[in-house]
Amino acid sequence: SGKRIEPDHFDLDHILPVTAYAVNELWNLLPCDPETNQHKKAAKIPSKTRMEKALPRIQEAWRHYLASESGARFDAEVRDRFTGFGSEPVDLAALGSRVVHWVDDVAVTRNLARWR
Repeated sequence: SGKRIEPDHFDLDHILPVTAYAVNELWNLLPCDPETNQHKKAAKIPSKTRMEKALPRIQEAWRHYLASESGARFDAEVRDRFTGFGSEPVDLAALGSRVVHWVDDVAVTRNLARWR
């Protein structure tokens, strides 16, 4: 949503909602403003344009995961879900591009509601 997230007041949102695709991996979980998550986005899938605009904030959240005690889990889940990262550190720009396209493909092929 672009809203500032308060450290003690946020929802953990699925980019790709569980109702669309049951993925509880860290790359798919992001802090979100509760009002936006519960009343605007809800179970909709972000449009490709919205995702592309949000990538800097998404990548910032991923950097926090990597720097935290959950870093190894984040890394393993990304490598299990998306091929081609090899043994090098995960390139967050490449991951962002893959996530945007994968989420868009799921939404289009299943004709799911979009959050524009």
